[in-house]
This record gives sequence, structure tokens and C-alpha cells, in this order.
Amino acid sequence: MAYHSRRFANSPLHRLLQDHWEPFLSVYEEQFQHTFGALRSVSERVVGKFLDCGNPMSGFARIRCPECGHERLLAFSCKCRGLCPSCQARRAEEWAIWLPEERLEQVHHHHVVFTIPKMLRAYFRFDRSLLNDLSRAAHQTILTYCRALLDQDVSPGVIIARQTFGEGVRFHPHLHAIVTGGGWSEDCTWQPIFGWDRPVLRKLFEVEVFRFLRERELLSAERMELIRSWRHSGFNVFVGEAIGPEEGQTIGHIARYLLRAPVSLERL
Repeated sequence: MAYHSRRFANSPLHRLLQDHWEPFLSVYEEQFQHTFGALRSVSERVVGKFLDCGNPMSGFARIRCPECGHERLLAFSCKCRGLCPSCQARRAEEWAIWLPEERLEQVHHHHVVFTIPKMLRAYFRFDRSLLNDLSRAAHQTILTYCRALLDQDVSPGVIIARQTFGEGVRFHPHLHAIVTGGGWSEDCTWQPIFGWDRPVLRKLFEVEVFRFLRERELLSAERMELIRSWRHSGFNVFVGEAIGPEEGQTIGHIARYLLRAPVSLERL
């Protein structure tokens, strides 16, 4: 009988966590908590599931071919959020197929990226609920821009994915979005937009982020004005080229990128 395992015992990530996760936990509070904040409970759950991914001791399915009678055992995967490269890649692949077929309208779309200054990242490290406000700020930015440009109450389509990691797995909260190239009016008529003014979008996004940070009493007026005085404030809104409804592969590639795992085995 064949046995098929999805365990990553030979991968650098699995060996790293297998050998060093417990020692890391034992010193985290003393050595790292003051810099990175309290370790979230989801971290321990996800790592534990990943280390058991493909372990037959944690359960398996018995698969038998009705034609030839060949059997194999398939160990259950962890299906954990983010960390497991295999499970996350499968999730991203399924979503990339489902999204253009079931969710996106047959109009042009854009890949839009929202980034914030390094000075503000610490707020999001210690209070992850601020990521909800950041997503709402990005949505409001697109909404305000479309309505002002078209001079009517249109509703654009926006899908936002939050990522908190960057190169080297450094903490870097930012947003990736798939945005329609226009919006629908109240009578459901499609109103396209030709051309996106990135400096205007950046300014609108800056205003929205400053607004919710000020409402939460996290940002002083002096620090806000300091950031505004910089030549490059750190706020940025990137808008990619228009993607037509016939370019399903391009949309699929962007969709997979939105759900990519924070750790790449090939680059580790």
C-alpha cells in the first residue's frame, strides 16, 4: 500500500520550527515582547498545526481505486492560515480560479497597492484591529475618488487583502486590492474611469489614515505635520495597468499573490 505524506520534515521551514520554536517561546516574553508586543495565540496554534501537517498520527484518509484496487493513505493537511506553504498555495490556487468565474464582473480591473510610512507601522504591530480601519480607509479612498471624478454616487467594486509582511518577513502592514476601473450608478449603469491620478489617490489615502489615527488619539498633530512635511511621506498608492475581462490568467496571478504565504520555501 502506498503512503502519500504532505509533511515538510525535510524543508528548511519545518526544521527551523521543529528545532527552535520551543526555545523561542521560552524566551519570547523576556527578549522580544517589549519590541514586538505580546505573542498572539494564533501563532502558537498555526505553528503547531504546521508541524503536524501530513502527519498520519493526526489522521488520514484511505483512498482506493475502484478499478484496479490500488490503495493509498493520504495524511490530513493542516489547512492553517498563512504559514504552511502547501496549504496556503492550494487555497490561493482555488481562490484564483473561483474569483474571476464567480465574483468579478466582466469589466476592467486594476491591481492597487496601499502603503503607509514606516513611522506608523508600530501602531499596527501592537493593535491589529487597526488593520480593519486601514482597509476601510483604502475603500473610502477609492469611493471618494470615483465619485468625485464621475460626479455621481457610483459604487466601485473593491476586494482588499491585508498583508503584514514584506521582504525578509519584516513587519510591513500594507494592502493589496483588486479594483474595478469605474463604478455602477444608482440605476446599475456601468460608468468607466479612464486614468487614475496616483498623487490624488495618495493624498486621499493619507487624509483617511490620519483621520482614524487621530480619532483613536494615537497620533499627535505635531507628528502628523512632521510626516506631511517630508518630501516623501511614505504614503503611496500604486495603480497597475487595466486588466480586461478576457485576461483571466493575469487576474488569477494577482489573486494568488494576494493570498500568498509569508514564507517561501524556495527563498528561505
